[in-house]
Amino acid sequence: MIDAYKQMDAPVKADISAKYKALEDAAGGNFPIDGQAFVAKSEAALDKALKAGSVPADIQRAMDQFKAGRQMTFQDFETLRSDLADVMRSASDGRQRQAANIIRQQLESLPLSPEAAALKPLADTARQAAAERFAKIEADPAYKASVNDAAGIGEPSALADRFFKSYVTGPSAARANVAKMQANLAADPLAAQTISAGVLDHLKTQLKADPQTGNFSQSGYNGALKALEPKLDMVLVPPIAQQIRAVGETAKLAQTQPRGSYVNNSNTATSLLAEGAKSAATHGTNMLFGGLPVGSVTRAVGSRVIESRRAAKAADDALAPGAGITKLSDFPGSK
Repeated sequence: MIDAYKQMDAPVKADISAKYKALEDAAGGNFPIDGQAFVAKSEAALDKALKAGSVPADIQRAMDQFKAGRQMTFQDFETLRSDLADVMRSASDGRQRQAANIIRQQLESLPLSPEAAALKPLADTARQAAAERFAKIEADPAYKASVNDAAGIGEPSALADRFFKSYVTGPSAARANVAKMQANLAADPLAAQTISAGVLDHLKTQLKADPQTGNFSQSGYNGALKALEPKLDMVLVPPIAQQIRAVGETAKLAQTQPRGSYVNNSNTATSLLAEGAKSAATHGTNMLFGGLPVGSVTRAVGSRVIESRRAAKAADDALAPGAGITKLSDFPGSK
């Protein structure tokens, strides 16, 4: 999924760079950015955010050169954007990351030199493209984490182990942010499948099903299911969402004994679940994951539970005081 974000972002970045290059070409090969105006706006924004003393030394040196009158070239512009992105991604000091972010926003606002006023439409096009990308990154925490990741596409990422929990299944993964993730990755069907598979794998780990004994944790499973409920129908197709809810209800019935019930005393439901777990290899089409029954086995467990409850009620009725007496004359001593 991290790679999916990077692959989605790559052509967006390339398009923005092409728009900046078009601005340079239209200016006769000179990048028409007013370097002194850029530095002045950056310093004002840094002062306002109380980050003037947090600019990394190499970035400050470059800004000092532009302040002194150096003409910014397109290569200068691209190098400075890249250096700022590196600081935003990897600096251990959070204040430096914030300072770099402020400077990059000012750089991408493209303050034109006075003689380049006629090129404003091209500059506006480049500015708008950069601003739209920045807004999308800020709105989607997973997108932001992915594009700020130091690993290249296809390389192992230090974010990978925590990524899914942080941005999909974990309590900090808000429904709105998951929706943004799905929208941003909508063109990648593998990403959608990965989201669904990851959710099922998360539930499987909480279930802790043992394929040899059939033992499982209904409380762990249902707790995880409850936490996912606000976004469940977003990350799973409706039939699968319904099935895993049914699994939760069945597991609860199998391991929770109501007062006066014979469900667990006879072990009927638990035995069926155990049988389902053990037969996963031969009944794969009837299983959702980890040997947990979903189709006919789930229905069978439900019907057995209902039968057990009916049997319990019948036994209670049969043993109740006055059981079998249907009319007043049946009472002892009645005439």
